[in-house]
Amino acid sequence: MVKIMDIRNYVEKLAYITSTVLEMDVLICDTNRSIVGDNEHMGEVCLNVETLRYDSVISKAMRQRKTIIYNNSKVENEGCINCPNKSSCRTETIIAKPLIKDGIVHGGIGVYSQFSRQKARLIEVKEIMMQFLDAIGDLIITRLEDETYSIELKAENLRMDSIIETLDFGLLSFDESENVLFFNHSMKDILKNDISSNTIKGLLALGNIENKSIIRKESNVFIKRNGKYVEYELTYVPIVIDNNFKGAQIYLKEALQILTKANELIEPMKSGVFDDIVGESEQILKVKEEAIAFADSTSNVLIQGESGTGKEIFASAIHNAGKRAKGPFVAVNCAAIPDNLLESELFGYVRGAFTGAAKEGRAGKFEIANGGTLFLDEIGELPIHLQPKLLRALQERKIQRVGSNHMIDTDIRIITATNRDLIEMVRNGTFREDLYYRLCVIPIRIPPLRERKEDIILLADYFLQMYKNMLGKEEITHFDEKVIKLMKKYSWMGNVRELQNTVEYSVNRCGGTVIEMDDLPERVLNSFGEKIKKPQLLADIEKQEISNALKFFEGAMDVKEKAASALGISRATMYRKIKEYGL
Repeated sequence: MVKIMDIRNYVEKLAYITSTVLEMDVLICDTNRSIVGDNEHMGEVCLNVETLRYDSVISKAMRQRKTIIYNNSKVENEGCINCPNKSSCRTETIIAKPLIKDGIVHGGIGVYSQFSRQKARLIEVKEIMMQFLDAIGDLIITRLEDETYSIELKAENLRMDSIIETLDFGLLSFDESENVLFFNHSMKDILKNDISSNTIKGLLALGNIENKSIIRKESNVFIKRNGKYVEYELTYVPIVIDNNFKGAQIYLKEALQILTKANELIEPMKSGVFDDIVGESEQILKVKEEAIAFADSTSNVLIQGESGTGKEIFASAIHNAGKRAKGPFVAVNCAAIPDNLLESELFGYVRGAFTGAAKEGRAGKFEIANGGTLFLDEIGELPIHLQPKLLRALQERKIQRVGSNHMIDTDIRIITATNRDLIEMVRNGTFREDLYYRLCVIPIRIPPLRERKEDIILLADYFLQMYKNMLGKEEITHFDEKVIKLMKKYSWMGNVRELQNTVEYSVNRCGGTVIEMDDLPERVLNSFGEKIKKPQLLADIEKQEISNALKFFEGAMDVKEKAASALGISRATMYRKIKEYGL
């Protein structure tokens, strides 16, 4: 809290006014006994000292936290009795009062009478005098509180101003008459120093906000900056007191900034680095080497390969190894999105662009990927009517939201992938030739698993470790030799994805420590044209065949004899087997 010495001018005036009104000498001090305010005669009383003695009446009143009255101070007050200036002092009666607020002593005030006339008056109006001193004390305490609040308010305002100025979005406040109250540097920069009532009207009109609206509203607006339109999210926050509009605040945040912040939040979700690509074959090492060499480039990449070869992992690894690694990696599967929604998914849309559109519009994947990489998987499935729009976006590095006339700048690297023969599609007219060459600046072909058979068991072991830990089956140690031989012979038309699926199934199926043949999926066991079954006991097979023969000749004369003849065994053997198997 502010101390009495900090409001010295005010206290000196109060001391002078109090002395004039009471026609007596008045002295006010702080807790250090330093004299803060006195009238013009008090200097004579105190002999021009700046600090009261410890045994002075006011000091004693502050220590004891109560009002003290001496009618004959030279006799009653220890301090006056021991004062070296006692002989020259004319003071007779003293009233000393501590200045206390909420149990805290802030100083003291004393009234002194030097003449008999003053003494008689002081005794006569003592009660009124005490009330007056209480009022003077309250004035001092109130001024201390006001000054403290003022300083705290100024400090708070400075802190708030500092915070407002460091905001990365524009802030503007205005009153009910649309007079600008304050704005930060960001808003000044956005509006090119043009901040006035007309600017406020323009912003309200852009956001479709009625004048003096008391409803909070958010909308997307385009503001021209440096010769091009930039999209901002405008937030209007009204200030309403007792149902009366008192003004509002407008926030402007660049839509791209919002997307960037969102991407920073999902940064930990990024996956795919070259170390994740398992393989030691010459083919896969060569592809990895090529991909790493092109990682820092800004040129578009076309990754070709069969389904399941790991095209998205390669795309993500290229992104994370390059200069755009700190930017977003956004993947879109062109085959998974309906044709009528793919355009808005890629380029975004504005409010009211089509039935069912979000109220305030939505950014597309091009905007979300700004500063990073956009991965378009299954690019061969891109509808022919969207191909010119994609080509234009790549050529101009600008996109246009569905339903909008404004162009939005983009800074992204495009990586595409396909399992289709795009050259053949170009020949038959289902894929644009100019788009193909725009996308295929850097072609990368990922070999299928059957072309790098030495990686099959390496990958299988990798997935085994992953799934046995994931599924809580740490007791599984390895694959049976027969399983390994089968895996090497199998064609793996689904490539790495199929191998991964197979290992996951086998780990779930396995009940022991080794993955055996009967733990593999049926599609793998049946892959060589003949159904490979788990070996059965010969006795079980014999029992089943005898049972089948008896059923076949059922109803005929001499069933057992005919069944025995068909099976190539004697009649006696047939009877014995029927008895043995309980048929």
